[in-house]
Amino acid sequence: MNQRKQFLKGFFFTFFLLGCVTLFAQIKLNDKIPVDPKVKIGKLANGLTYYIRENKKPEQKVELRLVVNTGSIMEDDDQQGLAHMAEHMAFNGTKNFKKNEIVSFLQSIGVGFGNDLNAYTSFDETVYMLPIPVDKPENLEKGFQVLEDWAHNVSYLTEDIEGERNIILEESRLGKGADDRMNRQLFPYIFAGSKYANRLPIGLDSIIKSFKPDAIRRFYKEWYRPDLMAVIVVGDVDPAKAEAMIKKHFSGLVNPANARERTYAQVPPYKTNEGKVVTDKEATNYIISLAYSAFPSVEATTVGEYKMILLRIFLPLFSIIVLAN
Repeated sequence: MNQRKQFLKGFFFTFFLLGCVTLFAQIKLNDKIPVDPKVKIGKLANGLTYYIRENKKPEQKVELRLVVNTGSIMEDDDQQGLAHMAEHMAFNGTKNFKKNEIVSFLQSIGVGFGNDLNAYTSFDETVYMLPIPVDKPENLEKGFQVLEDWAHNVSYLTEDIEGERNIILEESRLGKGADDRMNRQLFPYIFAGSKYANRLPIGLDSIIKSFKPDAIRRFYKEWYRPDLMAVIVVGDVDPAKAEAMIKKHFSGLVNPANARERTYAQVPPYKTNEGKVVTDKEATNYIISLAYSAFPSVEATTVGEYKMILLRIFLPLFSIIVLAN
């Protein structure tokens, strides 16, 4: 019975691959991959990019996102952990929403903090996610105001900064454990010669405890700027209305004079073969892994390039299925 199931899997997978080959045979491999015509893409004069996609299901709901092309990799040595803390500070008060007013407003319209409303910081990006019920027209306008305030109007009051330190430290404490301790030993080897080795988004507890408030204000001023931002609007909304709101709320953002260059950290190839054994008394399993030299990921722009990506993904799986048979 198991052999029959494996045979059927292999048969249908082969059929799928043949279908892909037939499809690609009908398309010129040099053709550019088209953008979904239902996605409206634009750019403001200040460099901010926006993407709008009308989607009527679920009804009366719109998802807003602010994507900032910066993360822990852009921190200075005295700012390790402050890209992540800057994300937290967006909920501590802005020009138009005093402390806790953003969360209170969103909860009043049915948006749960943490479940619906959320944000994250990674090495290279910071993303704010804001779902808005639009059964009342004024909700959307206010949602865009929240997004705008996050982009350039966060208050950064000293008392709020001081109050957030312990929250970040507690989040850091909760993340500590065997995996974290072992990763902190491995990353300097895996990312040797790269800023990725010492720029974990959670940062350093020593800096979180002692940094001067102007250090996080400096990060926000230098990296939260329109030429590094994108606004995404998806949901039950007229695209023309969404575009008008984006222009209203974000056209006035100004890039700083003598803006710092947004650089991208590289991971150099390994020079030698090396082995590393890492142990921890609280580790619960054994893992063996191989790390090869990293290489730049190139986004597919043509049908032919996308075809090669599909082949790299599916052919190993196809081989496994055939061997299983």
